[in-house]
Parts: sequence; C-alpha cells; structure tokens
Amino acid sequence: MTDSSQTEPAAAAKTPGTGLLAKRNVVVAGLLAAGVVLLAVTRTWVTVAAPTTGVELDAVSVSGTDAASAVLALAVVALVCSLATTITGPVARWIIGAIQVLVGTGVIGFTVPVLGDPATASSSKTAESFGLERLGIGAYELSLWPWVAMIGGALICVMAVVMLVAGRNWKHAKRFERHSSGHAVVTPETMDDVDRWDAFTDGDDPTDGDVRGARFH
Repeated sequence: MTDSSQTEPAAAAKTPGTGLLAKRNVVVAGLLAAGVVLLAVTRTWVTVAAPTTGVELDAVSVSGTDAASAVLALAVVALVCSLATTITGPVARWIIGAIQVLVGTGVIGFTVPVLGDPATASSSKTAESFGLERLGIGAYELSLWPWVAMIGGALICVMAVVMLVAGRNWKHAKRFERHSSGHAVVTPETMDDVDRWDAFTDGDDPTDGDVRGARFH
C-alpha cells in the first residue's frame, strides 16, 4: 500500500497553476514587458543636430513620446491588461490576451517607422526648434531606445500567449463544503486572495472556517 505521506507532496507538485507558469509569475512578467516599453518611450529616440547657420543652436532630443506618441498609450494599456489578469476569469483572459497581442503588435508597428524615417518622426520637433521640418540625412542620430521598445512590444505578445496557455491551468477545482443552510462555503485551506477579498466585501471574516459568498470558478 502506498504511503499517503509520500503521495501528498507529489500531488502538490503537480497542482495546476504553480511553478514557473503560476499566475503571479506570468502577471509580473507581463508587467515587466509593459514597463520596458514605458521606460523606452520616455527616453530619447532621435538626436537632431542643429543646422549650420549664423546662429549657434543646440541639438534637439526627440523622445519616444514625440516620435511615436501612441506607444505611450499602448504601454499603459498593456499595464492595465496585466493587472486585470489577476481578477478575471477564463473568458475575460482570452479577451485580455487578444488585446495584449494587438498592443504588442501596435508598439512594434508604431516604432518601425521611426527607425526607417527618423526625419519624419522628428519633423514637428525640428520645426518647433529650427523652423525646418527636415534636415540633411546626417543630422539624425537614432538611439537604442526604439529597439528596446520593439523588444518590449514583442515580449508583450509573447507573454499574452503564455498567459493564454498557462491560464488553462489556473482554474482549478476548489473543495466546497455544504453549510447547514444549504449554501456552499469555501474552507480557509481552499481560499485564494480573491476569495478573501470577496469575504471582506461581504462583511465576513476570511479567517473563519465558514465563509460564505465565495467566488466560484
């Protein structure tokens, strides 16, 4: 007969939603990917040398928010989507995953034109500073930050796919007990953070062994 003390650790090790692809790890990775884009877009993407004139002018630094303003909004959306993953069910996760893929693709899509034509991306800034929308090709110097933003966008897409794949194991059956009144209850051993929050919202003590109104998965 198999010793139950030996089978319990093995069962715990195979519990879905644990390990490297646990919800917390995937969410944190998604936040980091969005954070990479958010950091990159606030840095200097293009440095424009001043034209040769009789007046001494300083070079102009064009940030990602000036060269590709949409990237900033997309980074914020990616952050919100990653946070929303912590409280959503499987259907909503598919919607969020699709949005994140679009966001990551959008980050790449808005960054590529800056790399291909920094003059056009910097035109509004150069017009404001020098009165000229376009300068000579040699006047534009690209930094590494647009490439970092593209990598962040790709990571957002990857983490969206990982979330959809790993998320299938996040939903696991909980042991519900039947209260004398006929209501299903969740025991302290089977509660998660959302269940505890629901208990607080309902005015229940989550440390009580008889918590009602728990969230069903």
